[in-house]
Amino acid sequence: MYALKAASGKNYTSETNPNMLAKLFGNPGNEETDYPSSVWSFLNQVPATEKTNRTRRDQLIDRWIADTSIPAFTNRESKLQRDILTASGSHPKSLSIDTLNMRMVMLQQLAAEIMKMKRMLLELAMVVEGSKTFVADGP
Repeated sequence: MYALKAASGKNYTSETNPNMLAKLFGNPGNEETDYPSSVWSFLNQVPATEKTNRTRRDQLIDRWIADTSIPAFTNRESKLQRDILTASGSHPKSLSIDTLNMRMVMLQQLAAEIMKMKRMLLELAMVVEGSKTFVADGP
């Protein structure tokens, strides 16, 4: 029983310095955690292939809710869950190894989403230099 308890680590009062996830959930951030305007616009756009009109940011949050690697985040409307994940408010016994692992998974998935922007920019650069041809969809 002790080993199971120890596996989740000790719990500490969470910090109150917002992290990179704060702005995604509408919580205030700071200069260190703000996104460049181009990245923020990209995250708030609906992908061309999306039929439900959901932005990349909404899709990402929905993916986190469904992800079993993030068991403590089940409701985007829960202020407590958002505050703990984004370090936007101090909560007793809410900072644990599990919380840090959840943040790590979320930040890795966020980075992967932003990397899609870099791929699109690479494709445009290839068209400009002539190593790829541009084919327009539609009429």
